[in-house]
Amino acid sequence: LQAAVSEGNLPLVKKLMEGKKIPLRTPDAVTGWPLLFYAIRYGHNSVVEFLLNEGHDEREISRDFKGNTALTIATAYNNEAAFRAYLARYPQIALVANKDGASPLLIAAQKGLDTIITTLLELGADINTTDLEGSTPLHHAAAWGFFETVTLLMQRGASYTIKNKRGWTPLDYVYSVDVWDHLQECA
Repeated sequence: LQAAVSEGNLPLVKKLMEGKKIPLRTPDAVTGWPLLFYAIRYGHNSVVEFLLNEGHDEREISRDFKGNTALTIATAYNNEAAFRAYLARYPQIALVANKDGASPLLIAAQKGLDTIITTLLELGADINTTDLEGSTPLHHAAAWGFFETVTLLMQRGASYTIKNKRGWTPLDYVYSVDVWDHLQECA
């Protein structure tokens, strides 16, 4: 079943599940990923919709061994369709962080996913939230050189003066002259 989900073979997934009470949330022994995470990871959104319609995460939100939720996985693999489908059903997990303190907002900032960032901010995500290292979304966006993401975060009120546990501000992480100049202009 996991192989069929990973390959996006929806007809086979349906056939394998037909008439059986398969526990959808059973985690993979190595990663802790339930079936839904594999469908999200490989962008098989018809399988994502099918699993959600079959009740995946209906009773309890799935997490892998690192504490990631389906929303975290969708953000990490830039699967915006799965992100939106899952968020529509389970908006309460929009702000949930994994064991490293990384919320979907922090991951979206690391990847420059401005549409997802905007959605999360509209849902009430704290723009200055921190991971376990004390880094904010602005730290991550600046470090990865995402000019537009830095702009978005600054326009929404992100603080450029917050120091993480290393004592570094977002400005200290900038390696691009353009991003450095832009952060200085926005500040």
